[in-house]
Amino acid sequence: MKKSALTKKERFIDIIHSLSDEKVDTVFELIADELIAFENEKISIKNNEQLQLDDSGLIIHYNLNKDLPLKAGHNLDFKYGDVTITVEIKTNTILSSRCFLKGESITIIARFDGSVCFAEAVLSSEVYQMFDTFKTTEEKICAVKKYNSMSEKVRESISSQMCSGNKFPTANSSDVRLTSEEDLRFKFDMCKNTYTPQQQRDIENIFEETKCLSSSNKSRAWRRLTYILNINQTASPDINMTKEEIISKLDKCLHKHDKLKEKLTEAIIASKYSDKKGFAILLVGTPGVGKTTIMKAVANVLDLPLFVIPLGSATSMVDVLGDAPQYDASDCGQPVKCWYKVGTTRMVMGLDEFDKSYEAAKEGGKVSKAFNDCLSDEHFFSDAFLGTYINTENTIFIATANSTDTIPQNLLNRFTVINIDDYSEEDKVEIAQKYILPSVLKNFGVNEEEIIVNNEAIKHIVQSFCEDDGARDLKKNMESIVRKVLSLWDSNGKREQITVDKPFVDKTLENFIDKRSPTIIYRRNKSLYSYELSEEIKDLIAKLKQENLDGELREKYEKKLNYLVNLIPVGNAFSHFDKENFYNEVNATHYGMEHVKREVAQIFNISALNDKPLSATRLLLV
Repeated sequence: MKKSALTKKERFIDIIHSLSDEKVDTVFELIADELIAFENEKISIKNNEQLQLDDSGLIIHYNLNKDLPLKAGHNLDFKYGDVTITVEIKTNTILSSRCFLKGESITIIARFDGSVCFAEAVLSSEVYQMFDTFKTTEEKICAVKKYNSMSEKVRESISSQMCSGNKFPTANSSDVRLTSEEDLRFKFDMCKNTYTPQQQRDIENIFEETKCLSSSNKSRAWRRLTYILNINQTASPDINMTKEEIISKLDKCLHKHDKLKEKLTEAIIASKYSDKKGFAILLVGTPGVGKTTIMKAVANVLDLPLFVIPLGSATSMVDVLGDAPQYDASDCGQPVKCWYKVGTTRMVMGLDEFDKSYEAAKEGGKVSKAFNDCLSDEHFFSDAFLGTYINTENTIFIATANSTDTIPQNLLNRFTVINIDDYSEEDKVEIAQKYILPSVLKNFGVNEEEIIVNNEAIKHIVQSFCEDDGARDLKKNMESIVRKVLSLWDSNGKREQITVDKPFVDKTLENFIDKRSPTIIYRRNKSLYSYELSEEIKDLIAKLKQENLDGELREKYEKKLNYLVNLIPVGNAFSHFDKENFYNEVNATHYGMEHVKREVAQIFNISALNDKPLSATRLLLV
């Protein structure tokens, strides 16, 4: 289009587009008041959701019914009932746009200066949402100013991260954390009688140390006090749920496990009537049956923070009990850090792989023994760095173990032990349809109507491609199935509904499974084994899952398992057993023992004639 054909308005827009940002700002400042008449209009606020007021200022949310240009010197009048609030736009007011458009939602963050109210920031709703994690008006103002002072590249980086990926609930953390020496001393003086006499003496001694130690030791003394005095050891909010409400919440998180849910509910109800709100539970079950999920369920039901300490990976008592404060790099142990993060001992603390920690510790004793006192009726946890103990009577400890064999009886007696049954094949199919598949599809951004996996296909996955007794392998295989479908969609250039059946499962998973795995061989041929042999195989599989198993013993179990799982007929081999050929094959490698070779050949021949699997016949050669 030729320029002569442009209207004046189009010509003006063309010129504006050709200018640099700096020149556009200059033009806007010069002509904005002439281009758009701005009226000091009264805007009616109809409900409390639009107006938030606290000690540091106010926040107003408003949907525009016309374009709103803003610059320094403009005033906005908001009418709330009989009260009119005039908000002044100043030169340092942060504006996310110079002109907000009709239909847009805006938020004004303002502060009072005497009788005058001035806007610190006027933001579109999209920009304002970036500061949702800051609670008070003062915190939001500081955050907006900090963000606005950053370079454009830094702002883009922050915005990019906030606008992409999943959004999670904000983690529980301490709302108040004292750090100054004066505040720590004041809190201890105010709350002294909430600490036991021994704790009081220990804390006073640390305060005395801060007066006479060298600078580095003094710094560590204050750090010890910061840990101790920022952990509320007495907070125990009431549990206001009935038994039915607790079970209902557990039902949403856990499939079946009715006996387990009954035990958990009893423990929670008992703590409801006790002065001490904490309790200790040990969950015992094979890998993948959902022990970690149960921890999360309890924390979710009670609305408590959850921290899990992986004891199997701990190498010494220092990881748990902390280090003596005289060393430069010393610090407290993981439990104290967990309590410090949330500012209270009222939480769920998971002790993962409690049974494996004994072999993991190489010095300073066995790690699990560090919890001996806090699991006892004494309810205290001694940390070497703190130089005192923490009262744990309100902490819920949930430990997990594959077996109780390596846990001493004196520690075992401190827990309510709950054995978790393995899932049946029918349970796994139901879990996959109700929980696993919807979760996997959601993670990949796929609607449930787009990929349908029938029950027969899921049962086939369970029987032929899962090694564990829980649901962990099942989830991994479901993820592989969905990835395969996504790959097909991408190759075909279109996204259409697909039903996953047994042939699709085989085509997707068969090439990636270890067909020589004893567990896979057993699961695929389970119906061919006698009951006795099946039980022996399952026992060996369970023993080989123990991480602390002696190397020589492991090798022995592996050889035995490999031998037992292969005691099955292959194809029609036993229907066409050739007694003489078998004798000749054995005779070529074994000299003598004629009667033995003949007798063994005869036994196998009889089994074949009776159409019996090899596992039905057991031989003992002495």
